[in-house]
Amino acid sequence: MGLLRLRTVRASVKPGCPKCGSEMIPVPRDWYACSSTVCDYEISASAYALYEELGSLFEKDPALFFAMVTRHRDEMRDLEPVWLR
Repeated sequence: MGLLRLRTVRASVKPGCPKCGSEMIPVPRDWYACSSTVCDYEISASAYALYEELGSLFEKDPALFFAMVTRHRDEMRDLEPVWLR
């Protein structure tokens, strides 16, 4: 399973802010921002969707998640020239 296939997975629970744990809320310009008044964390809508999907996959099956990450890492390393490793 490649990373792009994860885009069909949907999280049942919205993950909180990775910085403080507060709720993330949509803001104009296709971004999400932390709802806390003391936290300045923001993330683009596409990055937040990937964050939700990966979090959902991890919660559902951690072993599958780490197997997928390892496979993706190995694929990326295979694309890298040996002298850059």
